[in-house]
Amino acid sequence: MGQRRKLVMGGLLIAAAVAYLGWNSFQNFSEYYVPVAKLLSQQAVYRGKDVRVQGKILANTVIWRPRQQYLRFELAGGGKELPVVYHGVDPSNNNQDVNAVVEGKLVGGVFQARRVLTQCATHYKAQQG
Repeated sequence: MGQRRKLVMGGLLIAAAVAYLGWNSFQNFSEYYVPVAKLLSQQAVYRGKDVRVQGKILANTVIWRPRQQYLRFELAGGGKELPVVYHGVDPSNNNQDVNAVVEGKLVGGVFQARRVLTQCATHYKAQQG
C-alpha cells in the first residue's frame, strides 16, 4: 500500500505542476498582442512581463547602427508612442511607416524587444478595381 500511495502522490504532484505551467502560459499569451495605447495606460500590469505589442513604426524615429546591431524606434498606436530598443539582425523594412508586432518586455518606460515582426507593405496592397 505504501508504494501505491507514493505513486499516486507523485502523479498528483506532476499533474498539478503541468496544470500550473499551462495556466501561467495561457495568462501570458491569452491575447496575441496588446495595442500601444493599452500597454502604456496599464504599465503596472505589463511591466517586466513578456508581451507582444502592435503598432506602427514611425520612420522618422528609426536609428539603426549596423555595427552594434542596435535598432531604436517609436512604435505608435492610439495616439501614443512607445520607445522600442532591439539588438539583432535588422528587420528588412524598419525605415518605412509600417505596422509591426514587437515581442519583449517593458523596462523603465522603454520596450526591450527580443523580436520585431514587420508587415511588408508590398504584399498587402489592395487590388485595383
